[in-house]
Amino acid sequence: MLQLIQSCLSLCSSIGALAGFLLAYLFWSADRDESARHPLRSIELLGRVLTIAIAATSCIISIAYTLSNVSYGKVSFEPYIIACSFLDTLLWLSLALTLTVSSRPVWNAYGTAALVSCLSTAGSLVYSISTDELLFPRTFIALVALRCTFLIGLCAIASFASCSRIAVNQQTEHEPLLRSISSSSAGKDGELDDPDEESLTSDDDELVLAKRQEIVKTRGGLLGYLKEFKIFWPYLWPSKNRRLQGILAALLVDIIAHRIVNVLYARQFGLVVDGLYEAVKLGGALPWETILLWIFLAILAGHSCGLEAISEYLGVRLTNWSRIQLQAAAFNHVMGLPMSFHDDKDSGEIIKAIEQAGSLASLLNSIVIETLPFLCDIAIALFYVSTLLDIFATVIVLYVVVAFTFVTYFISLAMVRARRDSAAKSRSQSRLLYEVVSNFTTVTSFGRRSHEQRRLRDALQTAVESDQWNNDLHIYLSASQELVELMGLLAISMLAAYKIAHGSIPVGNFVTIYEYWDVVTTPLWILGYTLRKISSNLVDAERLLQLFQESSPIKDGPIELSPCNALGAVSFSDVSFAYSADQKQLTLHNIDFTAQPGQTIALVGATGAGKSTVIKLLLRFFDVCSPGAVTIDGHNIKHLTLDSLRGLIGIVPQSPALFNTSLLENVRYGRLTASDAEVHAACHSAAIHERILSFPQGYHTRVGERGVKLSGGELQRIAIARVILQQPRIVLLDEATSALDTKTEQEIQRGLVKDLTQGRTTIVIAHRLSTVVDAHQILVLDEGRIVERGSHQELLDREDGRYRELWGRQIRAEVGTGRPS
Repeated sequence: MLQLIQSCLSLCSSIGALAGFLLAYLFWSADRDESARHPLRSIELLGRVLTIAIAATSCIISIAYTLSNVSYGKVSFEPYIIACSFLDTLLWLSLALTLTVSSRPVWNAYGTAALVSCLSTAGSLVYSISTDELLFPRTFIALVALRCTFLIGLCAIASFASCSRIAVNQQTEHEPLLRSISSSSAGKDGELDDPDEESLTSDDDELVLAKRQEIVKTRGGLLGYLKEFKIFWPYLWPSKNRRLQGILAALLVDIIAHRIVNVLYARQFGLVVDGLYEAVKLGGALPWETILLWIFLAILAGHSCGLEAISEYLGVRLTNWSRIQLQAAAFNHVMGLPMSFHDDKDSGEIIKAIEQAGSLASLLNSIVIETLPFLCDIAIALFYVSTLLDIFATVIVLYVVVAFTFVTYFISLAMVRARRDSAAKSRSQSRLLYEVVSNFTTVTSFGRRSHEQRRLRDALQTAVESDQWNNDLHIYLSASQELVELMGLLAISMLAAYKIAHGSIPVGNFVTIYEYWDVVTTPLWILGYTLRKISSNLVDAERLLQLFQESSPIKDGPIELSPCNALGAVSFSDVSFAYSADQKQLTLHNIDFTAQPGQTIALVGATGAGKSTVIKLLLRFFDVCSPGAVTIDGHNIKHLTLDSLRGLIGIVPQSPALFNTSLLENVRYGRLTASDAEVHAACHSAAIHERILSFPQGYHTRVGERGVKLSGGELQRIAIARVILQQPRIVLLDEATSALDTKTEQEIQRGLVKDLTQGRTTIVIAHRLSTVVDAHQILVLDEGRIVERGSHQELLDREDGRYRELWGRQIRAEVGTGRPS
């Protein structure tokens, strides 16, 4: 009876320590702060020492139980007492390890575990005093009493530290938020670091890591960090796709069947060995049925032709679906972000973030096909090995699992940092390579090839060294994991051999346990790999997460205005605008004008006067400041859908950019349904048709990246042809003919009047004033204000007018008597 009570007490101690361990694991990362300087640090250090001492005394007590059992040869409940004692040792070792890596542990969790263990240890002390079956009773009683003392001390320290932390946290809550932010970014001397604008807007690894650590702390630890990724769940789970749901159901059935086959296959192999042994020993018939069944199970358990192959076949379809959904959603989200986002971000970083959708797509495969099934394998193994051998086999498996997990965890921490560093260096090298290649003309014209080669070599050297350290950590991890596996195999083989030697189990069980050991340890290898893969995928996906968390202030309105029903009347009413968030430095001040269909409005003025900003506001790349408004046909453009708004507008920018495809497809981009004949007609109007036909491949000539194979004038004419083909209701011309000679410009102007601007609202930005002399109204902007308005002649008639001054400068520049504008 006393032994039964002792078994229950040992089990309760293990369960209590496990509960504390799980609680600490769930919450320790929320309070982890590597830079903390807590006044109770010395007391917390004592708590860590006590935890290690508890684990050490638990180990010694387990050994004392074992020696007593071997000495007296007892069976009864003694094996379960010893097993629970070793489990208690294992769990306190785990607690000691987690406490070592936690700079600010949740002491309530450890205090709870210590309290439960203390109660059970007190019961063990009573048992130790009352029993006479111990090999060294006085020493054992002293050990149990010492462990009980350590546990009481840990309870006291945990309570004291927890109360002190609450007081410190309450004091911190009364501090201003600005001080917390400032202190977190202070340097060693307490002065604020003043990063330049580029460092704030660049997608640098250190900034990403710092932001992620802040989220881990503010969102409740690791669980809070993982909750950030729930935004991707609709793209990982096929909630609306019945076919994929059917595939997922079939996959789950296959996974369950595979778990069953793993057990049956190893067991059948043991039965084959027992059958052959009996056939040889007793001279009986060979167990053909047992062998054939074993072969059938071997086929089902095979990696390439069994249930695992079916899992891979079904799983890759789920992964591919998720990848398509994620990458499409990422692209759509990026294209919906405001111009301010694209102006501030590096295009290469954005593209890389979108491409990393593939990393996140593999999460579904990693969790469903790899992680969950192998967790089931471990749980089944803990029960099955105890039926094959005894409770000590379960203890061995648990020790292997925990040791393997901690080895993987600690080395993986270093691997995550190495992976981050390697990825950062690789991105820097890729960014440098992209910049150099895309600026080929600049590098060549300045003769900087050797300089750029040195920069690239240095970047490559740094990237290779980081990648090499990352690979070295992989080698260290594999070696450590294999050592743990082999030690576990040695221990369980010795236990099986001991059982067979004493006639407790048949020889087939040894073969079964050896064959089944792969089923036990393979999940550990896979889980270690999966942990690293998931960790790596999460690191790669952090930029994608930041991308999805970016929101656009430019929202769709409820009204959809089609070109067929729109007239295109544009009105700016008391429009002011500032690029800065605080709106203190205005770029536009109280802009008012109206452009009716068929009218041409010209915007002129010096560089930086605000002309292009007017165009951006009409396209709603930015929203105007209240209470001003921009309207089309009386509708505030904030109330229009973005697609319908921009579908009404055609723009010819000053520096057009083309896709690296044919001239035909670039012009057809204005109206995707246009025929070849309509494309040719638009190019005729833009005075580019004959030039295109002179190319070797004509309209099928590829233009190069962003149109680098074309001259500036050819680019502008292609852009004009594209808008002519589009036939919008509102035409925006931003220095549309600035790169053309006078003859070609006059020819295009006739085409514009005939095919594009006639009957449409046209807004023209021009530095060359000769292109806007026929405009119905000319608005002269200066420092964001309309300082003059009127027709060309009306503005020329004004003495000391700003327009007259600009006109005079250009006339003098053309005849060579003044400096060019």
